[in-house]
Amino acid sequence: MAVILRGQAMTVKESKQARTVDVFGRLAQTLAVVIGVIISVMSYTTSRRAEAIASQHEASRSFLELRQKYYLDTVRTVATLANGDTGSEEYKTAAKRFRDLYLGEMCLVEAADVEDCMVDFAKSKADLSDLDDMAKDDPRFIALNLSHALRDSLAKSWNLPETILDNSFVPAKAETK
Repeated sequence: MAVILRGQAMTVKESKQARTVDVFGRLAQTLAVVIGVIISVMSYTTSRRAEAIASQHEASRSFLELRQKYYLDTVRTVATLANGDTGSEEYKTAAKRFRDLYLGEMCLVEAADVEDCMVDFAKSKADLSDLDDMAKDDPRFIALNLSHALRDSLAKSWNLPETILDNSFVPAKAETK
């Protein structure tokens, strides 16, 4: 028996083979389109992730540059306070700068362990120990809390990861003699 398929006379067997080839051809086309869409979506997703990571690195870089600036300022200030003559102008200037750092700029960028060390340093200096014992209505205490709130706000708006904000370390223990 002859079957006419696409304008050609064929046997039933040839007709089934032609349909099978046609079905597999259409299936292959559909599969190629689906795979193409999946690859496009994966490429787009990968690209967006890379952009997000780059954006986070940029925000982190700005924060880390600011942190480095204030950390260097703090290092210079505490070195002067640790080694200086308490009556000198240099010492008085450094003590004022430490107070400013303690209540202001350092609160924006310091990790928790650095904050603890700042408190410990203030306690160790008689002329700075009042920083550790502030009443809740003391403007300095309020300024300290405001500075920390500003840091938290910056961290959220810059979407900074916790590892950048609080990269804790274990401070060295003082030797007892």
